Amino acid sequence: MKLAGKTHSQTDEILRSVLDAAAERNREQLKFLLHPYWHWSAEGGAVSLRGRTNVLRWLAEHQTPLASPERVELRGGQIYRWIG
Repeated sequence: MKLAGKTHSQTDEILRSVLDAAAERNREQLKFLLHPYWHWSAEGGAVSLRGRTNVLRWLAEHQTPLASPERVELRGGQIYRWIG
């Protein structure tokens, strides 16, 4: 599988880094790994947000851990779309 020019293993590596950084609440690392215009959806599309700052704020306010997505899209080596 290829996503935005990356192989499946490269995508998995980036995703694993994001999940680790989120678990550690490492905001600086997340800024590096997540695209500024990040599109994030969860709960079957019931929650859908755009923008890295908005998503990270929502996750913090709702004390919601970042769960593994069903699908991701990369742009420039950063996660651009996250469908959970």
